[in-house]
Amino acid sequence: MFRIIKIIFYLLFLSVFSPGLGQSAKPKIGLVLSGGGAKGIAHIRVLQVLDSLGIVPDYIAGTSMGSVVGALYAAGYTGNQIDSIAKAINWTAMFSNSVEFRDINIEEKDEFGRYIYELSLDGLKPRLPLGFVAGQQIEELLSNLFFPVSTITDFNKLPTPFLCVAADIIKGEPVVLRSGSLATAVRASMSIPTVFEPVRIGNRLFVDGGVFVNFPVTYCREMGADYVIAVDVGGGLYEEKELTSALTMLLQTTFLAGNIDYQKERDQCDIYVNVLPFLTYSTMDFEHTDAMLAAGDSAVAVAMPELVALVQRMKGFPGRKVQRINFSTPTYTLEHIGFEGVSQQNEKFVKARFDLKPGKTITRSDAGEAVYRIQGTRLFDKVNYVIESDSSQSQMVIRGREKSANAVKFAIHYDSERGAGLLLNFTKRNVLLPASRFLTTVDLAENPGLRVNYFYYFGKHMRWWHFTEFYAENVLLNTYINGTAISDLINRNSYFNMVLNQTLSRNAYWGFGPAWQWSQLKPKIDPRDQSNPDPFEVINYNLSSLGAKVHFNYNTLDKVFFPTQGKWIRAEAKVNFNAPYNLNFLTNGDEVPLEGNVQTYGRLTVKGLRNITLRSRMTLQLITQLAFTQDLSSRSESYSSYLLGAGDFMIVGGSINRPRLNNFVFMGLREGELTAPQVITVGTQLQTELYKNVYLSPAVNLIAAGFDSSDYWRTLFDFNFSEDDITQAFYQFGYGVTASYMSLIGPVQVTVSNNSEVRKLRWHFSIGFTL
Repeated sequence: MFRIIKIIFYLLFLSVFSPGLGQSAKPKIGLVLSGGGAKGIAHIRVLQVLDSLGIVPDYIAGTSMGSVVGALYAAGYTGNQIDSIAKAINWTAMFSNSVEFRDINIEEKDEFGRYIYELSLDGLKPRLPLGFVAGQQIEELLSNLFFPVSTITDFNKLPTPFLCVAADIIKGEPVVLRSGSLATAVRASMSIPTVFEPVRIGNRLFVDGGVFVNFPVTYCREMGADYVIAVDVGGGLYEEKELTSALTMLLQTTFLAGNIDYQKERDQCDIYVNVLPFLTYSTMDFEHTDAMLAAGDSAVAVAMPELVALVQRMKGFPGRKVQRINFSTPTYTLEHIGFEGVSQQNEKFVKARFDLKPGKTITRSDAGEAVYRIQGTRLFDKVNYVIESDSSQSQMVIRGREKSANAVKFAIHYDSERGAGLLLNFTKRNVLLPASRFLTTVDLAENPGLRVNYFYYFGKHMRWWHFTEFYAENVLLNTYINGTAISDLINRNSYFNMVLNQTLSRNAYWGFGPAWQWSQLKPKIDPRDQSNPDPFEVINYNLSSLGAKVHFNYNTLDKVFFPTQGKWIRAEAKVNFNAPYNLNFLTNGDEVPLEGNVQTYGRLTVKGLRNITLRSRMTLQLITQLAFTQDLSSRSESYSSYLLGAGDFMIVGGSINRPRLNNFVFMGLREGELTAPQVITVGTQLQTELYKNVYLSPAVNLIAAGFDSSDYWRTLFDFNFSEDDITQAFYQFGYGVTASYMSLIGPVQVTVSNNSEVRKLRWHFSIGFTL
């Protein structure tokens, strides 16, 4: 309000006392916005004041962040609209190379966000990035914002003529960008060396224009400006006292040349708006948007008399109207669709996922969704699009940069149940067949594991994929006596699947095929080596099975860990036709072998998670897990899967989701504390984010478990809370709380819990990414 009163006062004062220009032609007004990283947000306040005063620039020139703000203004956005855009942007995401988990295609979700670092390889040679940030998120944002003017490739034809400055990093010279894709030009102008990767336009490689020209007043004059309003958030070089870190030293060195002519450019300004004295944050402090805007307010208040004087002096000339952005959804009819940067091996698959055809009329959301579908394949470091042509018939060009075909990844982990480990992964694309992926992951750990899988897409629409996987682990399990753990049981298990899957959407697929598994249980110390073995001691137990399965996966979670939105469902129906076993045990000192075939049995397994947002930073999570096992043949009871199928029982307890489908988490039980073929668990967890990446999650859950299916269903609603009688369904109630932190090396979790059966506190600690 105070700012408006000041404007009215100045206008009244100057209407009485100021003279006219005495010119016959209206002077052309130029607007120059300097570079300065996050400090460039302050430019927005100047634009808002220009709008309120009715000052309409005839030309706009910008560098780096000044080019972003200037291009939006030149394209027809108002100062208020740009202010709203800046406040709505998640700046942390803009400087991240990560794609949102919900945008990853369902086939790739299992490997996403599970490693500390990924190193791309050209053959066996590491391929290091040219900048810390590839810029996918920023390019998506710019393409979306400039979509309404996508077909304007001559920047002089924008609502306000515009140019921006970039630097050719190969030739070592400044380049003025006046044509092409506006989004690409702006992205090139703001590409701070080492922070952002360079941008290729044609055969040239560009970085931030501030390397040579951070304050492009001369270029604005050359456009035809008679009168220049220049906003400075760069301020030349740092003083010695301001060189306080390696980052400020790097920025000083990078922009040395760009400040050689700084004073010369400044001297050409008619109105100089100096934001520097009011700034309290620096180039990379994008999270302090409000402080940057406040600095802009203070600076423009100082320049207000000159701006109001300009308004008065321009009174005798007709005003210029700017065509503002049309927020009704603009559309383009695609006459042709082209792809750049897509290899022949991936071309068919990428086109199928893109799923837009020539002749289709598209909106902004259509274009964005198509790019998300391609980015979700994880084949590209980044993907963007440009729309070429100045007519309603347009050409869309998808420009991608493929990831290296080879990559190595690693992670570390520790948990109080399984100890420490190092994950090493090797991933290779397009091996043997196009549109394929091979990977192998080794867990070098106290309890080692191995995963190897391979899949390839096929079919007209590339929605079918053949998936083969082998998994193996060697785990030292605990047995429990009144809740006390005794680490005395070695569990070796492996499985091999060869299935056909069909992708139903970005978030769902189903599949079917044969499945083989093997499990071995044996004591850590062979009872035959003990001088006084118990009356009955198992020497070893082996179970293998061959069957067929149908499965379904659905995942719309927003994050891999600590999700706040979305659902997850994993379901499998399996029949084991052939399940031979052998059991060797000691009875009264004599070794007795027992072998045969477990009855043909079927199992339905379902796991599910639903997130319900209660309020900001608070999410209610509903968790369901169930497994029902049913003998399907009429062999002797001694061969029942309910008794001799122990190697395929559900393993209940712990708080870490393990790779095997038959591992169920349960608050109040330690991992493996309960095993059974019939299990239903329901639970709820209240996940609260106390601070950024810090969570506190109290939880409660209930389990109903049993063995023989007929006994289980007959007694399920008796609500028996004792497991002394295995011929009945038995219940347990668990509760506890988990404190968590999402660190750079993976989730850190501390859990304390209890249950109704043993009533003994259980502590669990884990850190890092597991297999």
